[in-house]
Amino acid sequence: MKEDRMVEDNKQETAAVHEQTSATPHKDGFAGGLARKFIDSPLTPLLLIASFLIGLMGMIITPREEDPQISVPMVDIFVGYPGASAEQVKNLVSEPLERLMSEISGVKHVYSMSQDGRSMVTVRFDVGQQMEPSLVKLYDKLYSHMDAIPKGVTQPLVKPKGIDDVPVVTLTLSSKVDDIVTLRKMALDVQQKLKSLPNTGQSFITGGSPEQVRVEVDPGRLTAFAGGITLSQIARAIGAANQRTQAGDLIEGNRAFTVYSGEFLHDARQVGNLLITSQRVDDGRFSSHPAVTIAIAKKRGTNGVDVARSVLDEVQSLKGTLIPDSIQVNVTRDYGATADEKVSGLIFKLFIVTVIVTLLMMLSMGKQTAIIVAIT
Repeated sequence: MKEDRMVEDNKQETAAVHEQTSATPHKDGFAGGLARKFIDSPLTPLLLIASFLIGLMGMIITPREEDPQISVPMVDIFVGYPGASAEQVKNLVSEPLERLMSEISGVKHVYSMSQDGRSMVTVRFDVGQQMEPSLVKLYDKLYSHMDAIPKGVTQPLVKPKGIDDVPVVTLTLSSKVDDIVTLRKMALDVQQKLKSLPNTGQSFITGGSPEQVRVEVDPGRLTAFAGGITLSQIARAIGAANQRTQAGDLIEGNRAFTVYSGEFLHDARQVGNLLITSQRVDDGRFSSHPAVTIAIAKKRGTNGVDVARSVLDEVQSLKGTLIPDSIQVNVTRDYGATADEKVSGLIFKLFIVTVIVTLLMMLSMGKQTAIIVAIT
């Protein structure tokens, strides 16, 4: 009977412990409580949809660029030293300027190139340095030491360079009919049209030749004339003939006129008519199949694909009007096409990785876990 009573007491104690355990709530912790709230909340599907839409919008809006948008300021400093040899330019200009620029905080490397009569010093700053503060430091260092510049050295010309100065599109204009001067003039007109497009940045033209008249004089024939004719006299004669000035105003009745005297020289024939002692006067046009290249860059932070596409569309619309049929246009660099191809390839690889991870989760942890991973 005593044993029955002990068994009954044990049952009562066990029941009391179980009841006490059931009455005490289980603590999930912060992460568990947060997860429980989201599992039971009707806002969870809406948050998932919103996250997906934000990601999709970010993928569409984010500029597609081939070059990484890192800040690596580079500055070219051009200095002229007329009449000096390359060795003199190196000793008196390039090396002192190199030492001066290397004292600036944040400078990584300093390079220089010396030639007869000129020098170029390139200053490269550390990765992460911003262009504007770097330029301020460079100008401050440069112009606070202007008193150390040797006599005869020209004022330094500072040209900053960045990743956005790299052209996104280069177009090569060539022709078997037009000469190199005409091609360059045509390229300048096309450049102005392309510069008016939104988000286009720096642009430049390489190749071609500015329209100019070259006068070749025979010194022997000049000295044959009585008293002799010097080259300076010929230069003054051309300068005097190549000018147009405002002579005054003329009023007649209720109308007023502005009177001009003189006229600019337009071609080699007019110059040749002035100088009877010249051996030959020509336009300086040569090359059997000339070519000129137009380079267009984009503004910082803009979509390189869109800028390149707008430039190419504009060039296509100019064919037959501003660009005649005799001029052939070749796209020698299309940053937009290569950038778009790389970004699209990256997105495709991310999709493939998502599919592979989802399949692995399905095989190892079940269908429900795989669905959650895929949605995330």
